[in-house]
Amino acid sequence: MLTMNQTTGYAIVALSYIAEHDDELILAKDIAETADIPKSYLSKILRELTVAGLIFSKRGYHGGVSLARPANDITLWEVLQATHGGNWEHKCLLGLSECSDEYPCPVHQFWAKEQGKIELNLRRITLAQVVKHPREWRKRIWPKKLSAIVNRRGPE
Repeated sequence: MLTMNQTTGYAIVALSYIAEHDDELILAKDIAETADIPKSYLSKILRELTVAGLIFSKRGYHGGVSLARPANDITLWEVLQATHGGNWEHKCLLGLSECSDEYPCPVHQFWAKEQGKIELNLRRITLAQVVKHPREWRKRIWPKKLSAIVNRRGPE
C-alpha cells in the first residue's frame, strides 16, 4: 500500500489542529502533546511548513503558530511538497534506483500516469476539507487526545 510518510501525516494532523483554532496562535508544545507527536520532530515539521509559507510563526511571549493562509487555500499537495520536497513523485514504484524515462522499469509508464492523477487530486483537496471530514473518520486516524478535543466542539 502506498502512503504518504509519517512526516506528512504529522504535518496534516498539526495543520488540522491549527486550523481548528484559526483565530489563535498555537504553541508547538500544545500541538505535540495533543496530537502525540514528539516535540523535536514537530519542531522540524513546523519549520518546514513555515519555510513553505503554510504557517506563520511568532517567537517569544504570546508567540505560537497560525495558518499563513485560510485552510481553503492550503492543499494537501502543498503539505506534501513542504515535507517531501520533489522526491515523492520521482521514485520508482518498484524501488529501482536505475529506473528513469531513459531506462524504464516494467511499470514506469503506468506509475508516471498514476502519479499525475495523484498529484491532481492532492492539488484539489484542501486542508479545510480534511478538517470538515466526518469525525468518525478522524477518530480512527487522529490520536485519542486530539479526537477528544475536536469532539468537544459539538456535533457537525
